Amino acid sequence: MTKEKGFDKDPSWKGVIKWGGLSLFVSGFVPIIFILSIFITQQTMPVPAKEALENPALPTNLFLLAAIGELLLLPAGLALYFSLKDVKKTPMFMATGLWLLAVPMFLASRGLIISLSQISARYMATTNATMKAAYLASAELALETQNIYAMMGLIFLAVASIIIGLVMLKESSASA
Repeated sequence: MTKEKGFDKDPSWKGVIKWGGLSLFVSGFVPIIFILSIFITQQTMPVPAKEALENPALPTNLFLLAAIGELLLLPAGLALYFSLKDVKKTPMFMATGLWLLAVPMFLASRGLIISLSQISARYMATTNATMKAAYLASAELALETQNIYAMMGLIFLAVASIIIGLVMLKESSASA
């Protein structure tokens, strides 16, 4: 164990901490790119079900970008844990658990929007009004369910971030 600036870090986890920090930095650019893409492409947000079925390429690509950014949060959460576990182990364990639970919630929500591209061709090909209404209702349900999963992920991530921030504040007040 090496002593660096008040932290006891196991050198075997240094690579995880380094790559986790880099992934957290890169994942910070994803929302900026996502928002710029929305403005450039003039995508309506939240995505209307009919628009998602008639032209699924744009929402699919936007939410694939979001999913990549959210996948980058996995190594970032682990890096935060290994960086701060020596300050307060139990709160960091809880925060990391919530953080790692948020990522699958985000991915499940993005998967629902991406899955609309699968039924889009069938929606466009059908001439039966009842079938069109059924596909549209399915898309609306998927979009509403996506909102629930995304909100759950945001709540988990927010609580984890608050706990991590409190651990960091405790460390900074102890070193001052």
